[in-house]
Amino acid sequence: MRIKSAVFLIFYIFISGCSNHSAVNYENKEQGNVLTHQLDIVDTFKLKIPQNFPVPNVLSYLNDNNYGFSYAYFSNNSMPIIECDIVNKKWKSHTFDFDGPNGIKGLASHYITDNGDIIILSWNSNYVFIFDNNDKLIKKYKYKENVMIGGNYKNHCFYKNGILYFPATQYLDFKDISKAKVIKKLDFKNNTEKDIVPMPKDFDKYHSEGCMDEFPEFVFPDDTTIVFIMRKSPNIYVYNVNTKETKYYNYPNENISYDESDIKKAQDDPDYKNIKGFYHTILYDRDNKYYYRFSQFNHIKNVFSLENRRIRIDLFDDKFHLIASGDFKNLFPNYAFIVKGKLYVSTIKTRENYKNYVVFSPKLKEEK
Repeated sequence: MRIKSAVFLIFYIFISGCSNHSAVNYENKEQGNVLTHQLDIVDTFKLKIPQNFPVPNVLSYLNDNNYGFSYAYFSNNSMPIIECDIVNKKWKSHTFDFDGPNGIKGLASHYITDNGDIIILSWNSNYVFIFDNNDKLIKKYKYKENVMIGGNYKNHCFYKNGILYFPATQYLDFKDISKAKVIKKLDFKNNTEKDIVPMPKDFDKYHSEGCMDEFPEFVFPDDTTIVFIMRKSPNIYVYNVNTKETKYYNYPNENISYDESDIKKAQDDPDYKNIKGFYHTILYDRDNKYYYRFSQFNHIKNVFSLENRRIRIDLFDDKFHLIASGDFKNLFPNYAFIVKGKLYVSTIKTRENYKNYVVFSPKLKEEK
């Protein structure tokens, strides 16, 4: 394979300011908890994308890291990956061919590690590729053909000391899916692999047949803890790698509920979740040890439209206490990321070569 190693850097323009927040309406929700913090929009942020790069869209798979974010999109015979470094104000482009001796074999998810290595998880084959930041192949590993890759908005991984954890649901008939494991552990030093993290015991209670339901959203705060959510479950699940136990923390959005009839309707109509709402994404703030959970619901029940859609952001501390919560309008959490302790969330309003963000920085509530 010819990997295009002519990687180029482009300085880009950021325009930010604490100006008009009227495009994003919000209110803090107590939800029966004593909330110690509040979610405040502290800034607005306009990201100008270089003209030779595409604007991320719903088909782009975006991953956040400690300096900004990256996204992949798909061309005819290759997968370009774009890095946006907010801290150093630079863009960087990589392109990986599908074919050839080191071809990534088609569509894939990707993850960029803290040191810049690029991990590519092929959907059409059972290969994991690790490239350095200059696109040189470091490792190529083929694992067992028993898992499904992809399908989630953010394919978070964890890579440390030659061990890789990544989302990979075991391929089983739906009647047996509750018995599946949902994380693959690869040990490159010993050339071993293992499926870990069982599907939550309450999976059947909330979920229907459909790839989005079967792929949890994960974050990896450290090498012993895996935190994830399911699309229709109100729980936050915390798996301990050492004890192999999963703890459940129940924090329902009162606007989202699924009974047996809803589960059947959701199975027949994959878009039904847009009417009933769902738990969208979870992010981890390493600087503050916060977890952000996003859920989507409708302001007027059972009516789905962009105008009617609301996004709830729940903030949890490292003990999974709910410490802040807010409902927002005109946010698009597919393109949310965290940099230096601040949460950036894209707004629905996007112009050609621009994406607009609001910036959150939680703070303690002031005593009245």
